[in-house]
Amino acid sequence: MRNAFGEFFHDFASAKAVMVNGEFSTIREALYLKKPIFCFPIQHQFEQAFNAKCIEQMGVGVSHAKFCENDLKDFLDHLRSFQEPFQRYTPGN
Repeated sequence: MRNAFGEFFHDFASAKAVMVNGEFSTIREALYLKKPIFCFPIQHQFEQAFNAKCIEQMGVGVSHAKFCENDLKDFLDHLRSFQEPFQRYTPGN
């Protein structure tokens, strides 16, 4: 029987992509597991806005100011486009 942490880790590891605001820890885990990132940072939070820009510059995800179902659908329809940037990405570098 799995505990809540084990279930979360399993779900996270088996996901095709992740949806986050701009919090660094979750983004770091997504990068380590090479999961495309759909990010909508909390407004007026510099760190989250910065992290969101980094995600886009790295080519490993997208960022939007607000959640929009059409943006999420477009992201999910183009998950394959994030495979190449993740092939070049090495955690810790």
